Amino acid sequence: LSHSAICDITLEQGLAEASAFLVTHPTEVLVILITRDWDHRHYFDSPEHWANVQQIVKKVLGPHVAQSEPEALRSPLEKLCSLQRRAVIMLDIPKRFEVTVGVRKSDNNLKKSWKDST
Repeated sequence: LSHSAICDITLEQGLAEASAFLVTHPTEVLVILITRDWDHRHYFDSPEHWANVQQIVKKVLGPHVAQSEPEALRSPLEKLCSLQRRAVIMLDIPKRFEVTVGVRKSDNNLKKSWKDST
């Protein structure tokens, strides 16, 4: 989904497709980055909006989501796969709001990569 292009599916529909992909591809890991639409940040940067986004993620991807702590970013891919926690959710959420699912996006964690043994 992209806020920069017209798209006719909702966040919930896009995440449902991601969930279906994970079910049919048991050795794949997805990293999903959810960012603010900068032109409409006055709407996006509200506690209600971010609570709703995170609630949708939990509802649709709940069993697939890697743990909310940054530990998910340090876990080997093998561990994420064995735990069936293969959706790493990164949120571009302002620091004043709580992260209840996934991890807060940062320049540092965007530069990370995983190897099977690290």
